[in-house]
Amino acid sequence: MFIIHVTVGNLILERSTFWNLKEASNYAREAANNKIWEFGDNQIYYGDVQAFVYKPKLCVTSDHIDEHILSFSPSKRNRRNVMRSARG
Repeated sequence: MFIIHVTVGNLILERSTFWNLKEASNYAREAANNKIWEFGDNQIYYGDVQAFVYKPKLCVTSDHIDEHILSFSPSKRNRRNVMRSARG
């Protein structure tokens, strides 16, 4: 089982569970690129989020916090700074 947390700072905007890593990582990547998050009562968040993929140890009962195994953030690439080939 894999758990996805979509976060802004310490606030969890969304939590989802998946049974395989491929589906979990695809969903996390898509969620990290989403800029608009709508909540109940006409509340909207617009901005960058991070998505973390966790694989909890289900056989062990403990009070520790599981470390994330993957994280996704939106691309910060500036298209004006792309290198171009020199012309003649």
